[in-house]
Amino acid sequence: MRREPHAARDTEAGPSPAPLGIYGKYSPALQASRREKYQLQNAARKLRQGFPVTRCLRWAIPHSHISIFHATEFGKAFYGGLETCGSVWECPVCAAKISERRRVEVLAAMTTHKASGGQVLLLTLTNPHYFGDDLPALLAGQAQAMRRFWSTRAAKRLQDSMGFVGSIRALEVTHGANGWHPHFHILLFVDRGLDLERIRREFFAMWSNCCRLAGLPAPSFKHGVTVEDGSKAEKYVSKWGLENEMTKGHIKKGKAKGRTPFDLLRDYDNKAEKQAGALYVEYC
Repeated sequence: MRREPHAARDTEAGPSPAPLGIYGKYSPALQASRREKYQLQNAARKLRQGFPVTRCLRWAIPHSHISIFHATEFGKAFYGGLETCGSVWECPVCAAKISERRRVEVLAAMTTHKASGGQVLLLTLTNPHYFGDDLPALLAGQAQAMRRFWSTRAAKRLQDSMGFVGSIRALEVTHGANGWHPHFHILLFVDRGLDLERIRREFFAMWSNCCRLAGLPAPSFKHGVTVEDGSKAEKYVSKWGLENEMTKGHIKKGKAKGRTPFDLLRDYDNKAEKQAGALYVEYC
């Protein structure tokens, strides 16, 4: 192993740099978060033997050197020449990196759209779920409903009335007392000054019909569809785990009523909860 030269930077006499992993101006909370991501990745490796996460940052890329790089801009050190799995869904380390880049891109898109006179709404779609429901079946049904959702004439009319430019969709999955709870959060890039209650009613009629045609239980108006204004949309994107470098719904720590997939992995690792590990594997 060899150490790559640092980029040029101002230096002063002082103590030698700390070892890899704690070099730089980290707060204790960020250090703890980084340690936890690698600890959770190790737990995922135990549960996912034979899958790419098992090799992530443990295996060298063929015919390459294993090197250590230092990013002077952020004060972080990292290895080069190691395989990464690139799984945003099941690898805590890769998920944090990929999702953070996505968060920055989404915020840039929102800023540009608002600067041009538009606004961004947050649309949330879900349907009833029950303990014992099969997660693959739920996801398949919701995927079918979502395909119909944007392809109907009613959807086209509604898009035209909103000045619809585009959307960004995120799938979140939690597990609670009522079993698996997959749901969609969708950022809508539209005109300003819209009647959100009217839009919500139209979205609800569309989503209810799509769920029915996909064989899913009919959603209620209270819980099945919400449409929230730009401030809520921006808060949703901005809160993606900045306090612990975790930036997507399946990564953040869930509320008391539901656990995210990485909560399940955390409980498997910290509490030796075998059922949590089994649920994490089912999710993967």
